[in-house]
Amino acid sequence: MSRNFGYNYHSHTYRCGHAIGDEFEMVECAIRHNYKIFGVSDHVFLPGIPQPGVRGDFECYDEYISNLKYLKKKYQGKIELYSAFECEDYGDKFNDYYLSCLQKGDVDYLILGQHCKLNEEGTDAEMYHYKSHPIETLHEYTDHLIRGMETGLYIYVCHPDLFHKFLHGWNEEFEECSKRIIAKAVELDIPLEINMLMSRTEKDVDENGDRVFSYPCNEFWDLASKMGAKCILGVDAHDPRHLYTTEFAEFRKFIKRHHLKPLTKLDVEAYKKKVFDRYGLTKKAN
Repeated sequence: MSRNFGYNYHSHTYRCGHAIGDEFEMVECAIRHNYKIFGVSDHVFLPGIPQPGVRGDFECYDEYISNLKYLKKKYQGKIELYSAFECEDYGDKFNDYYLSCLQKGDVDYLILGQHCKLNEEGTDAEMYHYKSHPIETLHEYTDHLIRGMETGLYIYVCHPDLFHKFLHGWNEEFEECSKRIIAKAVELDIPLEINMLMSRTEKDVDENGDRVFSYPCNEFWDLASKMGAKCILGVDAHDPRHLYTTEFAEFRKFIKRHHLKPLTKLDVEAYKKKVFDRYGLTKKAN
């Protein structure tokens, strides 16, 4: 066990179907372990598209938001607490819904985590088909991630190198798509996340004795460092225990090895102002 980084903007609750613990347990654990900044960012609940085991049903929305508003009041002054959603980009289908979550003040920010795409009919979400169409899917994932970044809706990009979990090794196609993702992040000044989830399940080491993960991927982050991308660390907690059992020391080694300088705080108010200005919105009164 090693000392955490004092902040985390990426965590989940049992509502998504693949995590443990609720908002109360997650936030209270963060306080016990001296997090100064903390965001609960469950997988966004989508109206009309249930995905059991991937995200909670839309009926979860009100209780999730209500609980987080209560926790913000209860622990005001003890922790800088944020409510959020981790979202996929689905073209224009849910952009108005995402914007309404921000405009109503139900969530403070959105993070872009591209796991799924819409089916051909646009009626349901499905996982990317890496196994059956690896290279085609890699380019599809890249296109969708870039399209999401271009909306300006997201404060940062989660696990941008997620594709490396399904496509092992490294080749010209991987490098080309990685460069496209990183270049767009640099152009738009949007941070990319060094995601810690795989460190809790993958135990491989390289010839130097350094831990290696499917993501964060060494080759991707070498490129990100050389291209000058902003980055941020994300615990991606799916259990309150992850807030203190994740091997933070390994990530101190990782960022040093790749000459990275992660952000330690996001300007959430500036982000919201930028989104509201872009879309001509004003905050709705509660």
